Amino acid sequence: MLNSSRVIIACLILVVCSAGVLGQGAEPKPKHEVEVRGVYLSPTGETNFNGTTISFANDFDLPNRWGLDMHYSYRSESGKHKITVQYTRSSFESTRTLTRDIDFLFHHYTAGIEITSERKLQAFTGMYAYRWGNDKVRFGPAFWMGVVKPSVHIDTVTNRGGANSAEGSITKFAGLIGYDLDYDPDRRVNIYHNLGWIRFHLERLFQTEAGVRYFPSKHIGVSGGYKFVNYKIVNDDNFIRAREQGPFIGGVVRF
Repeated sequence: MLNSSRVIIACLILVVCSAGVLGQGAEPKPKHEVEVRGVYLSPTGETNFNGTTISFANDFDLPNRWGLDMHYSYRSESGKHKITVQYTRSSFESTRTLTRDIDFLFHHYTAGIEITSERKLQAFTGMYAYRWGNDKVRFGPAFWMGVVKPSVHIDTVTNRGGANSAEGSITKFAGLIGYDLDYDPDRRVNIYHNLGWIRFHLERLFQTEAGVRYFPSKHIGVSGGYKFVNYKIVNDDNFIRAREQGPFIGGVVRF
């Protein structure tokens, strides 16, 4: 929760600091936005499938990689209602020599052997937010629902696809509650921040992001910001905690 608190504070600071952009008179904006982002993610977390609790950082040493985010957003003419549909995907792979024995899906991997490991995270979610405010600022509660699927794959370097290949995944339908904020200090600038969270039995889902969109023309823009995700998905005694964070850049088309 300490990492989550730091990310929330950082997101709020980004929104407040960006608010210093020189404002101009507001004018009607297009209602629809399509945004595609590249996200440079740092993965951490752990997993256990019928065996050892495996650390993605210490046991797999997964490197930072680029992930993909795709968003479609609709805002009502007043800005009170906002709907977003998004698809996110990340994949991290490494090859390393094990420093300890591990067990995964009834397979035993001894210290000293070379393994390849891969951790993926896919999510398809929709958000609805009801916001209060004016032409420049809109803030209110938000609700997310969708499907989240993390997966982990382990294989040996000397026998790829052989008897020691194992993959575990968990697919869950999840819902989150939180808030959404839009601030438009200028007709060319949109500053945004949102956060969603839920705790259900042993599962924990948390996500947040903050960023700035700049539109040099009415319909075309660029975006940049920072996101943090921490999902713990459980199935009986098995679980995957997928935690990733990093900056993103992207392009936006609105109409």
